[in-house]
Amino acid sequence: MYDIRVTAAGKKEGSNEEVKQCPPAMVGRILQTPQAKEILGDGFIFDGVSIGWATKKLPIEGDTATFGLELPGARPGRAFGCTIGIQYDGPFNCDALTNWVLREQQKGITIEALANYEQDQEVLLCLKFINSLLRKDCTERFISGQGNKSTTFFDKSRDGNTSLTLNSTQGVIEAWRGFYQTASSRFGQITVNVDTATATFIRPGINFIDAISKFSGVQPEDLERGFDYNREKILEAAKKFSGVGFKVKHIKGPKGEVSRRGFRLTRLSAEEDTFQIRIWSTDDEGNKTFTLEEISIAKYYSRQYNIKLRYPKLPTVETRKGDKYPLELCFVDDAERWKELLQGAETAEFIKFAAAPAFARRSQIEESLKKIGWHNMKSLGEFGVSIKPQFIELEAKILPSPVVVFGQGTEHSGPRNGRWNLRGKRFYKPAALNGYGLLYIPGGHGMRVDERGIDVFTKTCGQQFSSYGVSMNPRCSPQWAMANPQGDFERQIHEMISKLQTSNGVRPNLLIFILPSVAVEPYCTIKKICDTTFGIASQCMVLEKCFNPKGQLQYLGNIALKVNVKLGGSNAVIEDPFLAKQPTMIMGCDASHPNPSQRRMDPPPPTFTAISASYDRRCAKYSAVTSCQAAGQEIIQDFGAMTQELLKRFQEQAKRDPAAIIYFRDGLSESELDKVVRTELAELKKVTKAKISVIVCVKRHHTRFFPLDKGDKNGNIAVGTVVENGHGKDIFMVSHAGLQGTVRPTHYMMLHDENNLTATDFQRICNNVCYAYGRATVSVSIVPPVYYANLACDRARSHVVHTNQGQSELLQVHDLLKYSMWWQ
Repeated sequence: MYDIRVTAAGKKEGSNEEVKQCPPAMVGRILQTPQAKEILGDGFIFDGVSIGWATKKLPIEGDTATFGLELPGARPGRAFGCTIGIQYDGPFNCDALTNWVLREQQKGITIEALANYEQDQEVLLCLKFINSLLRKDCTERFISGQGNKSTTFFDKSRDGNTSLTLNSTQGVIEAWRGFYQTASSRFGQITVNVDTATATFIRPGINFIDAISKFSGVQPEDLERGFDYNREKILEAAKKFSGVGFKVKHIKGPKGEVSRRGFRLTRLSAEEDTFQIRIWSTDDEGNKTFTLEEISIAKYYSRQYNIKLRYPKLPTVETRKGDKYPLELCFVDDAERWKELLQGAETAEFIKFAAAPAFARRSQIEESLKKIGWHNMKSLGEFGVSIKPQFIELEAKILPSPVVVFGQGTEHSGPRNGRWNLRGKRFYKPAALNGYGLLYIPGGHGMRVDERGIDVFTKTCGQQFSSYGVSMNPRCSPQWAMANPQGDFERQIHEMISKLQTSNGVRPNLLIFILPSVAVEPYCTIKKICDTTFGIASQCMVLEKCFNPKGQLQYLGNIALKVNVKLGGSNAVIEDPFLAKQPTMIMGCDASHPNPSQRRMDPPPPTFTAISASYDRRCAKYSAVTSCQAAGQEIIQDFGAMTQELLKRFQEQAKRDPAAIIYFRDGLSESELDKVVRTELAELKKVTKAKISVIVCVKRHHTRFFPLDKGDKNGNIAVGTVVENGHGKDIFMVSHAGLQGTVRPTHYMMLHDENNLTATDFQRICNNVCYAYGRATVSVSIVPPVYYANLACDRARSHVVHTNQGQSELLQVHDLLKYSMWWQ
């Protein structure tokens, strides 16, 4: 095993700059060059950072050596010099990993075991070696999806089966299907997890101008002449490409076209941005001298390359080295990931391409195994590693579904396939509705509704809510108004509340909004005003669904589920022996980070955190608190204060403290488990004497299960299936029926348990609680408190106000809503 350090060539004469170590991505490329392979050998394995392995000791004197290389530079006539430093760290084998698997899988996962795992560097090193070995061949034959340490790969040549142009992006973005591959310790053995992987890429070769035109909605010919008028739209579209790799064709490098990576857009346009160039002259005696001339980028390209820019008013792309390129001369490089969030129709197209029924996904995985071809990998054979390219057969069990208890119409046989309906049912604890108002927000195009239609619908809402048991105040009559979509929503909402309070003699506790479509605005504005300013439950509905005669009643039934819990009621409860025997609080926690494109903002938006917790005897009613902190932080900074507030609410409602707390934590990677859980558990212990059980749940993974028989109509395994990962408190569970595609199990791990839950208790609680999700008539894929925390994080984004100093301030939810599920 070797330690590898690559540094750029020594500092220039007269320069005080320190010699810089090359970044890992560059090191990976350098080690792939013929010059480096002459030193290290063709079979040398690199981990993507600083560690390497060879099948035999390299022919170097002693344990350390340095080699100077001169490689072709990115620009014509320029060379890149670097030094490879090699240090031999001794022989290497994988005994530590095999011993770990045999020993630790029998014990079970705990915080202490995780700490030992992280401290056992030999075990981590073994997995790193196997993954580096698997990656070597794939990196050379496929497109790497995530750089130097990628676990996803895509074919270099794609067809209709492995790629799709997203029409909703006008051909700018493509969805690619490849494969995911990683080695890990699973199910009591060392396994390689292979799955399909789908990601979005920018169409290779598309010109930046064409892409910006399509995203801004401004025709190419109008980008220049209409720039001042469309400045914001054009610049917003252009910013999406600020970190994208591109090729330029007016400069030729050793391999033809020159590739660059954008860092940011310039503030000045190509005709405004100037720099100095040297103008050389020779005097009568043959001496060369120069003068400095200030020249714009546009004029420079005209003089140097005979290129007259068509769009000199647009900004240029600047690289980290300070080079600037006009947008019209930049063409998207191969395999450039699209890092922006997909929106609306884009998401629908992507999901349709990515989702595959279980039998189709299994076929895709089998096809990927053929492409990977472990048996043909020379490097595997050289290191004595062999992999069986067959699916692992595992024992599983199916847990029974719990009885979902309603106030009327309970089906004591329990739901089938994780589904039930509201026909003939009344809510377990119906809320009281003290009058409601409806605001109709008309749109610019599409369906129109007359006043009589709105009046009838307003009354129909109350009738349908009442049919499920919601208590309607007989003295309160609903009212509606036409809202001005361009007006002041806070004023209009205040007027509706005042109008209802005056006519009914009691403050209303619900406002309904009919929106023309599903859109960010005015939805976010409405939620912020209702949640934080007035403390009134709000329910947004889509115009088309409200007035669709075929689906109106079913739609209102689903809306009734949300309205009842927003008003403090509970729709249904589940029976569970552990939860019934003592006062128990179930908590769920999540952190929502800014996406990659948002992290490039200055400053980036914050990370939002939320904790939800039950406060009633049946663990059906939840409240939530939110917070925000520096972007990317996973440990919740205000965890102690947030949990203390939730415990206070439990005590106020239950008239006693909880005897047991079951804490579900989501959003953690394996490397974060030990540190985050230890920190949050310590904070929780400071504010409660309850016995605490900590369960980590992971949804973002690539483990999939396929039944040996036919399975359901999509080929999926049955609802309630549990597969133990070595022992009963580390499980993969499918608690929901897949609507489309292949169901993804949730990975639950019990990391700390003061309640002495048996494996049966643990598995039953995880399964049963998934049937108590407040706003649905199906069981869900992950326990509701985590789901609620995730939704509360998303809603918190709507509660942010930005100060003049560029800071973000999170408004708190109004006290009138603290015992309701306002995020639903």
